[in-house]
Amino acid sequence: MINKRFRLNIFIQILLSIAILSLLVTLIILCMLPPTATDALIHHLAIPKLWILNGGIYEIKWSVFSYYPMNIDLLYLIPLYFHNDIIPHFIHMGFGIGTSWLIFYYLRKKFGRVWGLLGVLIFLSTPMVMRMSTVAYVDLGLIFFTTAGILAYLR
Repeated sequence: MINKRFRLNIFIQILLSIAILSLLVTLIILCMLPPTATDALIHHLAIPKLWILNGGIYEIKWSVFSYYPMNIDLLYLIPLYFHNDIIPHFIHMGFGIGTSWLIFYYLRKKFGRVWGLLGVLIFLSTPMVMRMSTVAYVDLGLIFFTTAGILAYLR
């Protein structure tokens, strides 16, 4: 009975891992597309590009968005400096993967590995998370730091 339950547990873990891996492969392929999202083109990538062109951070009076906090967008400066607008997608996706790792770590400690993998699968397969993982925004960074803060508080 225990051996049968153990094998079922391993089988479920393998199925969940394959589903998570297929989602990640899909997201990686979608991240390789050029940026088309309006918000990324007029704000998250454009403002750092303007800073690069002008040699540093300066006031852009015609853009209200440039007055917003740009902490995560500052990470996009390095690839944009080398004229690469694809890498910011992967940076943003990294925050989603980091959040899923935090979810896995928490659920694995509380309920076991299967529940941790299920939590990762549910988080990554959420349509909004999948969409946000393929564009250079800041939303997944906010989710990552909020989740890390909540888990640190719970600990």
